[in-house]
Amino acid sequence: MINKVTLAIPNFLGQPDTYYLDKETGRKYRRIHAGMQWPGSSPGALVVLGEDFEMDTVLDEHPIWILAEYENRNPSDIVARCQELKGLMLVESFFGDQSNRPMMALMQSSKANFSLSKAPFIDDPNAHETYLAIIREKSSATHKVLNFGKNSVLPAKLATLTSVPNRRILGTDFPHIAALSYALASLVLRPYEKPIKYHETASYRPLDPGVGM
Repeated sequence: MINKVTLAIPNFLGQPDTYYLDKETGRKYRRIHAGMQWPGSSPGALVVLGEDFEMDTVLDEHPIWILAEYENRNPSDIVARCQELKGLMLVESFFGDQSNRPMMALMQSSKANFSLSKAPFIDDPNAHETYLAIIREKSSATHKVLNFGKNSVLPAKLATLTSVPNRRILGTDFPHIAALSYALASLVLRPYEKPIKYHETASYRPLDPGVGM
């Protein structure tokens, strides 16, 4: 179970004034995103990622943790699981393939409580190369930003890619990797931006040097 916590004292250093607290692990996250791959020849998949609230001073980045993985051949079950995790894990955004019209129609007919945003670069013919480069960079032994966890199936799935053409990861042969790609790219390629609030904006002061000059 994840809860949203509001800081008692507003943060002025670019960090959010709220964070997501995982009661089981004690970790704090500043963003929670999910990637979803529709089922096809293989089951559909869902991967939820949490971006750590704190900066890793060695990596100079915020660690990213895999919070949940799910697969199912039934698209209705995939949509239902997304709705469930939106409530349990407070997933902010879901990313995937909007071009699959039958599946998008299924979402609308089921009155889903979430929207599916277009995954970054998904329309690029070379998207698979970008996605794999990000995964390899963030999970490398020398720069391990992405943390899989001991029960994750993703390391084994990624290991099979050494003998498979990269272009296939965005199809239905590797749904877990596609789902991971969508969520990870959304965090890495769209850096966190703290919403600007009124009390953080500069105000006019007549005695400021240079004002009116």
